[in-house]
Amino acid sequence: TRQLEASIGCARALTMREVIDSFYKDCIEPSLPEVQQRLRLRGWTFVESQQAVLLYACQKSLYQVCKPTCRKPVVILLKEPPNSFSGWFDGIGVVPQASAQMEFGLKSLLAAGFAPRLS
Repeated sequence: TRQLEASIGCARALTMREVIDSFYKDCIEPSLPEVQQRLRLRGWTFVESQQAVLLYACQKSLYQVCKPTCRKPVVILLKEPPNSFSGWFDGIGVVPQASAQMEFGLKSLLAAGFAPRLS
């Protein structure tokens, strides 16, 4: 475990932390597949991202790697969440925010008479 922890390096450790912090900022529980995807978006290779769970697990003072259940994959949590963290977003009763382009397009379709009929 110490060899693995020593092999992480400062830049890689910083990226790992930034990825997990981004989930807390977004209020989305950091499941392993989503963490791996965000790591790949930050330049990690597929193989490197597959090893991420081991890299997080060996840093027990910073992260808690939660075992999967029948309903949830592995989740990687911070040992100490940020003070501003108010909980995970569950998506119930929330209307998604549309981008300006999406809103303009929808209004254009409605103005042109392409509104769906409600029966």
